[in-house]
Amino acid sequence: MSTVRMTREHNRRNAARGRYTPVHARSGRRRGAGRIQQCVKDVLDIASKTEDFAQAKKCIEQLFVVSKAQHRGHLAVAQRVRDQIDRAYDDVLSNAQPCLGQVLEWLDHEHLHNGRSDSKVP
Repeated sequence: MSTVRMTREHNRRNAARGRYTPVHARSGRRRGAGRIQQCVKDVLDIASKTEDFAQAKKCIEQLFVVSKAQHRGHLAVAQRVRDQIDRAYDDVLSNAQPCLGQVLEWLDHEHLHNGRSDSKVP
């Protein structure tokens, strides 16, 4: 058996036993994805509870500030935030949808510079 194959088997066994942690998780490389998910969760909570577009926008802009400092840009982050909010749009309460629609429209217009035809914005 080759060394690579042995290593894969070893990793699979350890993962099954709960002892394997992927390298990216140990090194902290995935923190950006966690920030995006937390931001989207916060925006969905804001839209559901207070329907405050300005507060939702501020939450996303704070994520962009961190993203720009780390990656010299925020386009990919803006796209991921937009995609996740778009996926959640149909699952939120109907009173939250207008706020989320504004957020999606704002992301498209101000950060993604495209008029997406598949948008759920009324």
